[in-house]
Amino acid sequence: MVAAVVAGLVACATGAVDDSSDASLGTTGDGAIPPGSEGGTGDGGSPEAQGTRDSAAGCQCTLTANVAMSGCDAGSCVVAACSAGYYDVNGVYMDGCECKGTMNATTCATATMVAALTLGGSTTLTGNLPAAMLESWFQLSFGGSNKDHAYHPHVALSTNPSNEFLFDVISGCSGPSLACGETTADGGSVGLTDWEELYGPDAGTGDGGIPVPPVGSVYVRVYRAPGKPTCDSFVLTVSD
Repeated sequence: MVAAVVAGLVACATGAVDDSSDASLGTTGDGAIPPGSEGGTGDGGSPEAQGTRDSAAGCQCTLTANVAMSGCDAGSCVVAACSAGYYDVNGVYMDGCECKGTMNATTCATATMVAALTLGGSTTLTGNLPAAMLESWFQLSFGGSNKDHAYHPHVALSTNPSNEFLFDVISGCSGPSLACGETTADGGSVGLTDWEELYGPDAGTGDGGIPVPPVGSVYVRVYRAPGKPTCDSFVLTVSD
């Protein structure tokens, strides 16, 4: 396996191993970067120590943006690993790991705590999910009296490109999902793009009648609908 310079990158090419030194590649013919070339320190260590190049399978590829490790596939350079927090979504080596993930909590136990909303208040939460198994978790708290007919806890994906995202509303990390207008499990609050609890137009005025249940604190799990991951962002609008 030898390497060849293609369009400013080092692409892989099949053939006999060239044991001679090749100054244009900065190698000694054995896939190693010699001391003092391309940022090498002579320690043969990490990609950082070797400057902007990384060797794999007997060839070398110039590391592109946010790529921690490269590899070779059918004679082409590919991303083998991204720097922490970055993702290669489009599979194009030239632009490296082009997508930066957001820093939202990824588990219920570490859910991002959102400041409690007062009656009439609202906030927006944003994020992206550049890999299929990623999730964003938020803990929401709704204030105000549930006997007030203005009481209206509401969670909705106000920005949802190509309907890529869904969310669940649950009472706790080990609790049931919430139905709209209820605090018991009925399987109703999974796979949603909109969830709310409110008084109907015929509810009347004052504190008479049956109030809607208080929501209090809930957890929202945002995840990807089936399909290929993208770097698109969602916006979750929360109001009370």
